[in-house]
Amino acid sequence: MGWLDRVPDRVAELRHARALMEASRSAEACVVLDRVLVDAVDPYTRADALVQRLSALINLGRTAEYTVAVDDAFDAAREIGEPYVYGALHALCALAAHTTRARSTGASPTWCRAPATSAPCAIPTARPRGAGTTWRWPTPT
Repeated sequence: MGWLDRVPDRVAELRHARALMEASRSAEACVVLDRVLVDAVDPYTRADALVQRLSALINLGRTAEYTVAVDDAFDAAREIGEPYVYGALHALCALAAHTTRARSTGASPTWCRAPATSAPCAIPTARPRGAGTTWRWPTPT
């Protein structure tokens, strides 16, 4: 069962938004997703649309909208409690922080920092091997 099999409403529009982003048409995807979010009441539909919208905003570099988009998406994730959504959001936050930091010399935004106390253990700094690719996390001591 795929993720969209759990989404009961507006699946055609959500798939269309994905296809637009895959075709490098994120601005158009944002329009579709905003239309879905206007009246979507199903929490799975809203969560998917909000995660996709965050992805589109990152693609477009619309950094001023990141904070609200992240907050809205995490609120939707909490409502449904799906690990898939949380994983996607954390990955998108990391990407947004990386791209934001690359554009400036300041610290990464506070909205993408997970409190260390909420993690079961801290992930040690990875040291890339060969061509800059991290192939494993070092074993904690």
